[in-house]
Amino acid sequence: MNKAIHITQKGNEEQDLQYYLSLSAKERLELVELLRQRYIELFYETEPGFQRVYRIITKSRS
Repeated sequence: MNKAIHITQKGNEEQDLQYYLSLSAKERLELVELLRQRYIELFYETEPGFQRVYRIITKSRS
């Protein structure tokens, strides 16, 4: 992914909307996933996962 900075003026939200509407559904989902991963990296120290690990054992009947 190429990093780029675009300087825009306040009030150009219509252009942003048109850009995102021009993307396919798959491309939009990929962008949402990218933003989700960046948010997790920024605000959490570890990767998300299960909070606890459970082990199910069967007890023999005696």
